[in-house]
Amino acid sequence: MLTKGETMEIKELMKRIKEAHPKVQLRTLKTQSVILHHSIDLFGEYGFRNTSIRDIADAAGVKNQVIGYHFGTKEELWIKCVSLLWNKFAQSTTEFKIDPENPRASYTAHIRSIILRQIEQPHLMRMVFYETMLGSPQFEFIKEHIFTFSQILKNELKMGIDAGIIKDLPLNDLYFIYGNAINMRYMTPGVNELISGTKNDDPAAIDSHINSILELFFVPECE
Repeated sequence: MLTKGETMEIKELMKRIKEAHPKVQLRTLKTQSVILHHSIDLFGEYGFRNTSIRDIADAAGVKNQVIGYHFGTKEELWIKCVSLLWNKFAQSTTEFKIDPENPRASYTAHIRSIILRQIEQPHLMRMVFYETMLGSPQFEFIKEHIFTFSQILKNELKMGIDAGIIKDLPLNDLYFIYGNAINMRYMTPGVNELISGTKNDDPAAIDSHINSILELFFVPECE
């Protein structure tokens, strides 16, 4: 099931399409919105390989041909879904700046923004994880995005190391451990709730999670 944030992304896309193409009928936009909604849900739940056009059509209440008419092939539909979610996610990673007066607070706020984005868009990382794990043809499309994101995050970590606030560990090791520490818990809300006994968006649990990341990776403020 899509989150409120993911649903809003689709609505914003439809609004942009309507503004760019005023003659597009509302019925067409509604159909496309419903198809995207169920496509993201199914691709995120079962992966590209295990999701068929028929599955999406049945969930969306349309015929197979309708999906082909609006989005082309299953591959093209998958790319549309990933691109829609990725573009919004990327915004939260490219706007980071360190406040020289309070660098620790800068990282705290940034970690929180990444976690909240993950909570809002859990299907994106699941879709990326599926195709990366399988080494599927879809991985060829997303690997440039993954590499770009890795360079952004590694640069953020390097800035923290150079500023003396993040522990000076091997950068590649730090990237994988730190990145997974932020994201992995929030990729699977059901598992998070099962193990921690808290909802994925529980404010106190998020605060505790962020504080634990700071304890693990950041130089104590007294040093």
